[in-house]
Amino acid sequence: THGVTMETSMGDTGGLSTAITRMATGQNLMISDFTYSPPLPPLIASSSENNNDTSNNLAAADQDDSVGTVCLGTDFPAKILKLQLSHYPNSTLICQKGAYLAGSHSILMEMAFTKTFTGGFFGGEGFVLQQLRSSGGGSDDELNDETVFLKAYGTVVKKTLSPNETLRVSSGSLVAMTSDVEYDVTTMSG
Repeated sequence: THGVTMETSMGDTGGLSTAITRMATGQNLMISDFTYSPPLPPLIASSSENNNDTSNNLAAADQDDSVGTVCLGTDFPAKILKLQLSHYPNSTLICQKGAYLAGSHSILMEMAFTKTFTGGFFGGEGFVLQQLRSSGGGSDDELNDETVFLKAYGTVVKKTLSPNETLRVSSGSLVAMTSDVEYDVTTMSG
């Protein structure tokens, strides 16, 4: 969209240490920030013959320039999931390495580690996971608008676990889980 600008940096807060954390969780060293500034409406000069004709001025005023558009894509064919952090316990999600695609500045990306050595060594996804959580700052409107976009390959199934319920999945098939889910890796018998 006209009026969208892009700026690439290591991020607003944390500098190099935050950039290294992003890299350890499967993201890029640099991040791109997109900002929308609506274009100024064009001035329409009215001729002396059409002093009473305001249709051109009204047409210019009716144009909705309040939003800009940025298109997101993934490196391989995938689904893009739009999730609100405020909908999850502790406003936190634990994601597979590299799942994060985009989000607001108020989202903190940290490293989460598998609970056991075997989980990291035999799990196929490594020891490091992504923890996405609300920074807790800002107004209530900002907290309710902490949207993250995650990439997921294949069919996506949302499963809510009952207390003490166990779900066995292939380690590469887990996109994200809430922070209160216990995660461990076992070998398949047979």
